[in-house]
Amino acid sequence: MQFVPAAGSFNTVELLCHRCGTTLLPVDTFCTNCGAPQLRIEEGAEGVEPFNSAMPRQSGAHAADASWRDAILAALTFAVPVGILSSGLLPFASGGLCLWVIGGAIAAVNLYRRRSTASLLDTRVGLRIGLVLGLTAGLLSSTLDGLIMVAERYVLHKGEVPDKEVQSMIELFMAPYAQNPQAQSQLRDIFAALNTGDGKAALVLFVAVSSSLGILAFSSIGGALGAKIFSIRKMGVRNS
Repeated sequence: MQFVPAAGSFNTVELLCHRCGTTLLPVDTFCTNCGAPQLRIEEGAEGVEPFNSAMPRQSGAHAADASWRDAILAALTFAVPVGILSSGLLPFASGGLCLWVIGGAIAAVNLYRRRSTASLLDTRVGLRIGLVLGLTAGLLSSTLDGLIMVAERYVLHKGEVPDKEVQSMIELFMAPYAQNPQAQSQLRDIFAALNTGDGKAALVLFVAVSSSLGILAFSSIGGALGAKIFSIRKMGVRNS
């Protein structure tokens, strides 16, 4: 920690930020470049005493100290594989959606921790990395699913495949009411609407949005969990 002379002292030494080295004015209690608080001291006859309330930077983490360029790059690096694994492009993998998404978010936080020049990592940073990953992966997954359905219908001329998938969605939606004739009669109009072209399109859109929200939720959890895990590890290394 660099002790900076008070504004009233006759000292011609250049005032520098203890964190980034930016030249400061005597009246600056916070760095104008990185925002770090500067500890001021007053010179007296018998030594020096701190006179302001700006305390040294603690070892805890703050989201403002994060390197967001590194955080976004780390999130985007894992968003692509997570989005592919969560889509219908790999049907055998989509069943483990929550595992892929949470694991990808934790890996993104770890990548950020290894590449970033920032020395701090907290839950808020991990949460935001997870949000970026989830938004990107959810958009990619929904886009791939849409392209697959279009390709099956108009390129491969296998329109029965997406039709069967949509019909399975409708049956899944109706399943809870199968043993309740009264509920079936009340929802008859809704079920009839779902079997129309517009109804099927609306159902597909609903499923895509729900899936994207699920990816976003799991990635946020994974990001916060990853930040917690690696913060604990870092504290353990420092204390050893």
